[in-house]
Amino acid sequence: MIEGVVPDCWNHYLAILDLAYNNNLRGIIPASICSTSLVVLRLSNNEFFGELPSSFKNCTSLQTLDLQHNKISGSIPAWLGENLQELQTLELRYNMLTGTIPPQLGNLTYLHVIDVSNNHLSGAIPHSFGNLTAMKTNIGRGWSGIDNYVNNIEINMKGREFQLEGRIPSIFICINLSNNMLSGEIPEELAHLSFLQSLNLSRNQLSGQLSEKIGELKWLEVLDLSVNNLSGVIPPTMTNLTSLNHLNLSHNNFYGEIPYGGQFQVLLDPSIYFGHRGLCGVPLNTKCEIEAPAQPLGLPNNEDDNNLEAIWFYLSMSLGFIFGFWAISGALILKKSWRYAYFRFADHIYDKIYVLVAVNLKKMKRKCCLARE
Repeated sequence: MIEGVVPDCWNHYLAILDLAYNNNLRGIIPASICSTSLVVLRLSNNEFFGELPSSFKNCTSLQTLDLQHNKISGSIPAWLGENLQELQTLELRYNMLTGTIPPQLGNLTYLHVIDVSNNHLSGAIPHSFGNLTAMKTNIGRGWSGIDNYVNNIEINMKGREFQLEGRIPSIFICINLSNNMLSGEIPEELAHLSFLQSLNLSRNQLSGQLSEKIGELKWLEVLDLSVNNLSGVIPPTMTNLTSLNHLNLSHNNFYGEIPYGGQFQVLLDPSIYFGHRGLCGVPLNTKCEIEAPAQPLGLPNNEDDNNLEAIWFYLSMSLGFIFGFWAISGALILKKSWRYAYFRFADHIYDKIYVLVAVNLKKMKRKCCLARE
């Protein structure tokens, strides 16, 4: 174990400087620590504080910058994406960084691991991340060929710590921006990173809806969007993520039916969707309400037709009654001879009915009298 302050006297040719783990170094990172020959700089798990030295602009050959688990403050400088064109791995998690993520990082052709989680970063996720060439084509430049050195990088995936050894560019492609204060929508340009394996944007303040293009990330194995303010439906295209083996969408504002198919048939842990009142379907106990199928365009609606037929039926009956009533009544009012004939006919019918009823009643009375005798 090495303790104390690192002296500011690094003036010799140096390709690798690995002071990570099992040490207790503190103080400001020396300005002279970086040179054009440096390929790997690992100072993780120490007590370094202060801002990143501007002298790091001279580390033009740097491939691995690992400063995680320190107390580095200030912002991520834009010159990281302008001067360090060979950078492949950027590990700055568990520090005290503030400000926004500079869009210049999208200029780094060979960057394939970026982890700035557990800081105090704010602002939006740069749209320029969609330009990260190594994540789109997997063109990692590979290890520089320094003998007898194993390049170990510690990463956090699925909530656990892992160590990757050796040729990182051909092994792992990752973006971890979790546990910051990032806001705005998730750029749909991230869908261009077709070789991306792990995307962790959890515990931020991201909002908006997920793009349908998210289904284009065919190599994505880990997707964690939990504890944000995302809304809308879960895109059905996510069933195209055939490599997905870890998913967490909990504690957002998603609603509607959970897609089913592809890896979603295997990812049946209900905790994936905790914290949503509007979601339904497998694997939740909430069943989706069955809606009436939409009426095809150009075809009549049966229910509307039935209502229309009933309206026409009653309307025609009313019109027929009114027409018939006034046709007869009007004729009787206008034609005096018809009126007399009508009333004579009515009197004749009345007399006939009266006589018929009277005769039948008399016959019934006789039968009743005979029956009593």
